[in-house]
Amino acid sequence: RRKVQRVLDLLRAQVEMHGSVAAAFRKLEVSKDAKISSDELRHALKQRFHIDMSAETTAGVVREFDANGDGVLDRCA
Repeated sequence: RRKVQRVLDLLRAQVEMHGSVAAAFRKLEVSKDAKISSDELRHALKQRFHIDMSAETTAGVVREFDANGDGVLDRCA
């Protein structure tokens, strides 16, 4: 639970630093397909913030914010 809260705090800080959710999304998105998979999020968290989350926990974070239930985070227009 602490790790998830830390991730949420870091994501919030990214939004504040980059000025919008869309800009922060682009910084975390690796594949440039307007989507962030749980694997992509886990990789970005490890590389950028040195947070090592299990695949299960990362998938849970994605599920929390997956607006259409397709298993990935989609960039808002």
